Amino acid sequence: MIQRIRGKYPSIPIVILSSLVADDDKPLIQEMGVETIHEKPLQKDAFKKNLIYLIQQERLPANASVLERKIRQFLKSGKLTEAIAIKDQFINNSEIPEVHKKRINAEFCYHNEDYVEARNLAIEAIKSDPNSIYLLNFIGKCLMKLADHKAAVMCFKKAQALSPKNIERLCDIAKASYEAGDTETCEKALAQGKALDRENEGLRETEGPIRIDLGPQSDAQDILAEMESIQELVSYMNNKAVALTKSGMIKEGIELYHKTIASMPANKKDTKCLVMYNLGLAFAKHGDLKGAKAQLEKTLAENPEKIERKCHSLKLRIEKSLETGAKLEFITNDKKETSAEKNDKNSSKDGEVEDSVAVIGYIQSNPGEICCYKVFINPEEIADKWKQIKDQIPHFKPRKAIEREEAAGLERIMKAS
Repeated sequence: MIQRIRGKYPSIPIVILSSLVADDDKPLIQEMGVETIHEKPLQKDAFKKNLIYLIQQERLPANASVLERKIRQFLKSGKLTEAIAIKDQFINNSEIPEVHKKRINAEFCYHNEDYVEARNLAIEAIKSDPNSIYLLNFIGKCLMKLADHKAAVMCFKKAQALSPKNIERLCDIAKASYEAGDTETCEKALAQGKALDRENEGLRETEGPIRIDLGPQSDAQDILAEMESIQELVSYMNNKAVALTKSGMIKEGIELYHKTIASMPANKKDTKCLVMYNLGLAFAKHGDLKGAKAQLEKTLAENPEKIERKCHSLKLRIEKSLETGAKLEFITNDKKETSAEKNDKNSSKDGEVEDSVAVIGYIQSNPGEICCYKVFINPEEIADKWKQIKDQIPHFKPRKAIEREEAAGLERIMKAS
């Protein structure tokens, strides 16, 4: 219930009044930002004071956890000015631990689409708090943005082990596993999510694209028919198909369009027509004008009210191009720098965690398992005397000397025993 409330009202304060909260519920309750748990029998004075305090904090936040929650809410809703105002108050508070300040700086980097720096700040912070569910989750999301899906799954799995009832994170595990080609982990995460709340909207939004691609198509239709809105899902599938075709995987991109069209339920006719139009556009952009014309004719046969003019306009241009042999021109945004390209440019920043192997190694380890990751990094020039040692050819003893029993006495001890 709390997860459903958070899904619809991310900023509303939540107080629990119950004596039935088990220990294994508490990690999730903390993740959901629940302020207080009051056990029965109710102590009215304490309950009243708590409510007054919460209302005061909502209006004029001063508590560190409330400030942090407010900053995240403002960033998520695009209220950057309000977020910056609270950030200054948060960073300048000497009583707030440094690890929490790194978390907030990481949030701002993530908001600004600098996912490399966001990840690095979170990695630095997690060294001080290795079992932070929030940081494990945050690093996983950064890695997903950086298309490092295998490493993302590792982070999400560790967080899920600490708080196993989080449905949103199970969705993230399913998405990242699907992108990494690990269908077994993907299906397992979806099944766990359904066991917690089969009707969760976020779960449907996650499973929809996966069922469109992996099937069965009937399941995809059922999921899409039940969803409140499928615009984001269809945008995701369209963007993926465009990415496939742009990277030369034209056959795969066209196939994904066909799968999406076949998965559309009867009650989503307008959206289906839009995908059909995009498929026609894809054919046209890749030089298959006859295929594009045939697809647009299929789209117009569906009587698409919202995009009828667009279909007719493109069909006329294609017919003219087929008749005259003139090249069909399209306006593209290929020169526009994407966030992925920005991060690719920034990927060689000083102080960056070098690769996903380092991230996975740290996330998967337990205290005491890592002896040395790096002994030191020396940015200065190597002194001449060390250069000579480094450049000398190493001297090895002949194997016979090593094989002698007297070499270390080990063989002699073993024989004696």
